[in-house]
Amino acid sequence: MDDPEPTTHTYRGLATALAALSLVGTVASAMLLKTELAYTANPGIEPSCNINALVGCTSSMSSSQGHLFGVPNSVLGVIGYGALTLVMLVALLRGRLQRWMWVGVSAGATLAMIWVVWFLYLSVTVFHTLCPYCMVIWAVTIPVFLLAIAHTLYLYDIRSSFALFLIEQRYLLIVLVYLIVAVVALVGLRDKLVLLF
Repeated sequence: MDDPEPTTHTYRGLATALAALSLVGTVASAMLLKTELAYTANPGIEPSCNINALVGCTSSMSSSQGHLFGVPNSVLGVIGYGALTLVMLVALLRGRLQRWMWVGVSAGATLAMIWVVWFLYLSVTVFHTLCPYCMVIWAVTIPVFLLAIAHTLYLYDIRSSFALFLIEQRYLLIVLVYLIVAVVALVGLRDKLVLLF
């Protein structure tokens, strides 16, 4: 069954936003992969993503947690966000996607959001730094996740109070999650933060 959008304008706005966000995620993942490959080939170099005591990528790139399934996490980012970019371009060209495809987008976005929460935790407790490319990926994953979930709930006409709240307040929730991530990172890494001043 095709998705019953209320207006073409609303649908195209959502697909355009997700296409743009996923393209940014693809580029950030590709840049992180390029940096890691260069660093692996020449561990003596200082990666450009090592900016200061708070912001750097060496510790995460060198960790086992940065290599799920034996490959750099950035490879998964390139594949996942590259696929989402293509799907959203198809949505824009066709004018709509089947509902089951939105379930797939939501499932992928949920996995990505779990990864963001996990890697934020690792950044604060294990790496003690914030990878700049990772932060860009986090910044796009949060709205992708909330927008995709809200849209899927809408398509399947799920009317629980939680679903309605998520659908109606999705933009507010995006801002709220950004604030939570910022507070967790800054409080958890306050010892590194003071070194910058």
